[in-house]
Amino acid sequence: MHDTELPVATADDPCRIILTSGSTGYPKAILRANRHVLTRVYRLQTAYGNRFPDCSRIFMDVGLSTGIGLTFFIYVLSRGGTLFMRGDRSTDTLEALSAHSVQAMVASPQSLAQMAELYDQNPSLGRSFDAIVSTGSFLTPALSERIRSRLGAHVVSSYGSTEAGVAASGPATALAKVQGAVGYIAPGVTVEIVNDADEKLRVGREGRLRIRSDCVVDGYIGDPEATQRHFRDGCFYPGDMGVITPNGMLVILGREQTLINLGGDKVHPERVESVMTSFAAVRDAAAFAAATATGVQILGSAVVWRGEADESGLREHLSRTLPPGFLPKFFLGVSTIPRTPNGKIDRVGLKGLVARESGSRREPQEPAATAEV
Repeated sequence: MHDTELPVATADDPCRIILTSGSTGYPKAILRANRHVLTRVYRLQTAYGNRFPDCSRIFMDVGLSTGIGLTFFIYVLSRGGTLFMRGDRSTDTLEALSAHSVQAMVASPQSLAQMAELYDQNPSLGRSFDAIVSTGSFLTPALSERIRSRLGAHVVSSYGSTEAGVAASGPATALAKVQGAVGYIAPGVTVEIVNDADEKLRVGREGRLRIRSDCVVDGYIGDPEATQRHFRDGCFYPGDMGVITPNGMLVILGREQTLINLGGDKVHPERVESVMTSFAAVRDAAAFAAATATGVQILGSAVVWRGEADESGLREHLSRTLPPGFLPKFFLGVSTIPRTPNGKIDRVGLKGLVARESGSRREPQEPAATAEV
């Protein structure tokens, strides 16, 4: 056997190529160097409060191919912990979580809602987790309350990206009091709100987000146009619109790419979806722009009903919270809302779903739903 000198890895050496979710277009690839991965793993010690670091047996319902999945995988194993993932059958998963006294759960809001329902169906296997981390998409106040009452009281919601890691997090009880709140800005991270000229706005002003931290990657592989659009001066521009409150809470208003213009009314579909899913009869929902037969743009919504549809009740619920321009003109009942592995609404897949479902179910009085998501 010959002695072989192994190369020494450096902080800037490549670790892994990861695809972004592609929720509003096509997936883009980023290269995470060793320093990016290690920094993100280290920051998990503080990003989700003081209970999560004490947990060594963690159930993760997020794919290992995602950025957050890779980070949690390395984090758990580096601490000598045990990582659990969903099995082939739901009952097998619940039994394993109970038998091994799993302490924490990491999942998207949609996965957490599914787990709550599974425990409702299997009450003998129910348990209360010490810490629950919601990641990947917005956790609505209604879903937050349900998760806390069914899965565990200590729920932390987070906001982040494949490109820049966790930017904000906070206890669900505090965030539920502010519409669109996603967390308090994380230590070591700078989040700023800027205008179209990239000028920093004062606290309380609405604008575009930009994020600066040691976790921000250098750009997208083989896509200089997207890199120039989202990475400038060491900052990542996620394409989200938001505002920072005086106490450091980050509030997301919606995404630039998903903003719907209805004859002058600018509608953030995320805001509509948040209010819709707070209605008890709605399991999931997604808002979109549609064109009538005469070409007029209107707002519609795909709805997954929790049992029997209640359109009149939903309309009344929406009218109490949203301005008239934000009220959907029609509801399209569907069996599921397409989502990415991170739990975000797949807007491209939603467009195809709306076209198929509206074509097969349209009644004479219903507007032609040509989706413009």
